[in-house]
Amino acid sequence: RSSAGGPPVLHRSRCARHCALTMARRFSLCAAAALLLAPAGAHPIEKVIGLLQKLGDQVETEHKAEEVTYTKFERWCTNSRKTVGKAIEEGKANVERLGSEIEAHTKNIEVLEAGIKEHEEKLQELEGTATKSKEQREDGKALYEEESEGLKATIKAVDEAITALSEAHSKTDSFLFAQQRTRTALALAGSMATPQQMAMLQKFVEEPKPRPELKAKGDYEGHVDEYSFKSGSVIDLLKELKLKFEDELTAANTAETNALNAYDLEEQAREDLKKATEDAKKEKEVAKGDAEAAKATAEGDLQNSRDDLTADTTSLEETEKSCDMKKAEWAERSETRKSEQEAIAAAVKILSEVTGVRHTKPENPGLPPSPVEAETGLIQQASDATPAQRALNLLRNEAQQKHSKVLDRLADALAARTGKKGPYDDIINMIQKM
Repeated sequence: RSSAGGPPVLHRSRCARHCALTMARRFSLCAAAALLLAPAGAHPIEKVIGLLQKLGDQVETEHKAEEVTYTKFERWCTNSRKTVGKAIEEGKANVERLGSEIEAHTKNIEVLEAGIKEHEEKLQELEGTATKSKEQREDGKALYEEESEGLKATIKAVDEAITALSEAHSKTDSFLFAQQRTRTALALAGSMATPQQMAMLQKFVEEPKPRPELKAKGDYEGHVDEYSFKSGSVIDLLKELKLKFEDELTAANTAETNALNAYDLEEQAREDLKKATEDAKKEKEVAKGDAEAAKATAEGDLQNSRDDLTADTTSLEETEKSCDMKKAEWAERSETRKSEQEAIAAAVKILSEVTGVRHTKPENPGLPPSPVEAETGLIQQASDATPAQRALNLLRNEAQQKHSKVLDRLADALAARTGKKGPYDDIINMIQKM
């Protein structure tokens, strides 16, 4: 019987087969000896021949049973070679595939790491740009506020100067105030006025105040002459400058509004780009994690595949060794069975020829020989040698022809037995007289 998944087990071990062969040889020796020791009238050799034939049938049956077992074992060897060979090919393919997969994951991880680093550098760049842009916006705002306050103060001073000069037509006391405000406007105007305008305003602020002609005491107001004001061109100039300053303030306000809107748009775009970069970075980080996990899984599978491949290769080698050994054992066992069958057949033939007992049915039955011819043959045989001697000669001839050590030892044992005296000497003599 065979164990589950394993090769069929032969019916007997080498020791058991050796014992069986030894018993068969001893039985043949005993059977041949029984021929020489059996009573002449009983013909017990027929029973011996029957036992030998039964033993031959048993050997044949056992040989066929072992042949069936070996055929199953041979089929198991073929299937095992095929199955394990296929597993080895699949293992090699898996090792190659997993190696390529690991290499692809490694390259993908390198690309993702480079992309993540690029996104990190981009985020740092955006952060730096945002800081710089914020500082520039604050500087621009401060500059605008300074410029706006200056323009507002200049417009106010010019407006006050225009008002003072307008009042100076009727009141000469307003002249000084008008000069003061014009001087302030002139200082604030700076480079916004042309050289001609600056020269005219400078001349106005440096002009001395006129003195009225005094008359009788107590009649001051009535005797004050109105100042003949001739500065209409200065008022027009101040109005022109006021309009210019107001335009400058409007332009500054518009520029500040535009700068603020541009900053807000730039900041929004930067935030959008920052968010997109962070999302892309996060996506690559997730992909990198997945690639690393897949690589680790592939590396584990690769190690398992290598272990399986090593185990399958070892199993195939052991299977090949076992199958080759069993094949050699089967060839040896078959040859031994063949020798056993030939030895048994030779023993039956020799015993039959010595005793004249038929051991097979004749193919073409005929009349028995005449008593005279039979008696003549027996007399000729008796004259040549004794029955025991003829049996020994037949055994030795057969052993030489068959190269059988079993028959040779049987002949030696019988020769040693027939030359001694013992309790069966009378029976041997009776057989010899036959």
